[in-house]
Amino acid sequence: MMDGSHVTDSELNDANFCMGYVRGALDPIAFWESTDKTKNVKGPFVRACLPEAGVQTGQGIRIVVKYLKEHPEFLHNERLFLVSQALMDAFPCKQRLKK
Repeated sequence: MMDGSHVTDSELNDANFCMGYVRGALDPIAFWESTDKTKNVKGPFVRACLPEAGVQTGQGIRIVVKYLKEHPEFLHNERLFLVSQALMDAFPCKQRLKK
């Protein structure tokens, strides 16, 4: 892997799945942000406000892993919930829709 350690084929498959899953969560958020010109409209996606420069897949994975380590009480939840929560915690939106 990136640190020079050897991994099994199964571990490599798991890592590839993780990368694809996190990237698949980041892309719709970035798309929504790029089309939401007012930044006030709630979309169908997670309301995380990503940096203008975007988030690389490796950074997204580190954010999710950190969140999972810090919140083991949530590990029973679905992976989409966990990834979404990690991204919303890391990139909270300062401006919210007024009710």
